[in-house]
Amino acid sequence: MQNAKRALLVLDAQTGDKKAWHSLVKQHHRGLVSFAVKLCRNTDMAQDIVQDTWLSAAKSLRNLRDPSLFKPWLYRILRWRVVDAQRKASRYETSADDVDAAVAAPQSVDQSPCNLWDRAELNELDKQCLHLFYLDELKITEIAVVLNISAGTIKSRLHRARGRLKTLLENENEDR
Repeated sequence: MQNAKRALLVLDAQTGDKKAWHSLVKQHHRGLVSFAVKLCRNTDMAQDIVQDTWLSAAKSLRNLRDPSLFKPWLYRILRWRVVDAQRKASRYETSADDVDAAVAAPQSVDQSPCNLWDRAELNELDKQCLHLFYLDELKITEIAVVLNISAGTIKSRLHRARGRLKTLLENENEDR
């Protein structure tokens, strides 16, 4: 039912209804910020990227042919904006010491599930799958659109990541 409501809002927004657009922004902004912070590990950069994502989405909303794919379409735009921002940032870095300092001391962000994922030594794509599936509640087919990989690969990555997390938690419980 929520997907149908979202699709109707998208259709209304495509015709220029500002209330519908604001409703879409209100529904998805927090999730986008959370995913952007996960991807770039910098709160300020994430906020800027989310703003760029909304601007890009507003400009190209009329080109979205299937309103039911709005959420994965939006997350895919965000993901590409993060890649672009990281590429730009790496061009302007002046020394290896600056890079090491930025990586060693990321800004303070509440990433408790991500901390667990780091301890389980999950690769970045597995973390993104977990984040999109559990925290942003995207369906497997929607995650496949966002990450541009097959639904079967998403299922495999989720299964493998869950197994690693389960093993980590079991080992930590045994140590107590």
